[in-house]
This record gives sequence, structure tokens and C-alpha cells, in this order.
Amino acid sequence: PLMLAAGLGLELLPLALLANGIGAVAGSQFGGRVADRLSPSSTVRMASLAQIVLLLGFASCVVLPPVIGGPLLFILFAAGGFIGWGFWPSQSSLVVGLAPGAPALAIALSMTALNIGVALAAIIGLVAVSRWLLNPLFRVLARAKAREVMTAAALLVVLGAISVRWWPMGDR
Repeated sequence: PLMLAAGLGLELLPLALLANGIGAVAGSQFGGRVADRLSPSSTVRMASLAQIVLLLGFASCVVLPPVIGGPLLFILFAAGGFIGWGFWPSQSSLVVGLAPGAPALAIALSMTALNIGVALAAIIGLVAVSRWLLNPLFRVLARAKAREVMTAAALLVVLGAISVRWWPMGDR
């Protein structure tokens, strides 16, 4: 959807993933060197700030003209790989420092915490959307006292949920 909103076709997705992968390889090499020169905590702070700028860039791609937003999106995919994978050597160093006797366990627990955070964010997002978007919409429709409109809106929500699950992604 982001690529489509930026005016690019899904046939360019492999190139976007390639840009992200190239950025990731470069970032993992560069991130470890920066952590060695500065400090892991400084590198994590810089990467976190860069991620904020990166997210603002992704948001701008959908409002820019496709001739600008499309190429910018590829640059941002590469930068996302660079920043995201440049972050991990520093974070791993900090996590291992917390448990020097069990480095593998410390990194595994860090990844577990990340996955739990992603799952909780999805649940919180679902509750927020239903509470502050769908509930007000259905209240407005209920006040209209048009059963057909309410039924159609409920059906559209269900169809939307189904389409997210089975969105056509080209040849699989």
C-alpha cells in the first residue's frame, strides 16, 4: 500500500527489498564500527533519532508527487535497512553487557521482548481503531436509523478485514 500510495507499482517491490537489503548489509558493518568509535549507547540514540526522521520521510512519500515520492521511497527503504541493521550491533553489545555470563540468553530475551512489544502494539492499535474510529462511525450511522446503511457498514468492515488477509500480492 505504501508503494501504491507513492505512485509505484507492486512490480517494483523486489527492487525496494533489494535497496533495503543493500542498506542492511552496509548498516550492519557501519553500525558496529560506529559503536566501537563512539559508544554503543550513543549509536543507539543516534539510530533512534534517525528512525524518527525516517518515519517522517515515509509519511511524506504519500503526499509528494509520484515523480519525487517514488524515488524518495527507494532511498528511504535503503536508509531504513541501513539504520535498522546499524542499530543491532550496538543494542546487542548493550544487552550482552547486562548479562556477560549468558550472552546468548540475553540476546534471545531481547528478541523475545521485541516480539512481545510488536504483538502488544498490534493489540493496542486494534483497540484504538475500534474505539476511536469504528465506534464513532457506527454511532453516527445508528443515529441515522437507516438499518441498511448500518448493515452495509458492518459488511464493509468484515470485507476489509478479509481483504487484508487475502490481499493479492502477485504470483506467490
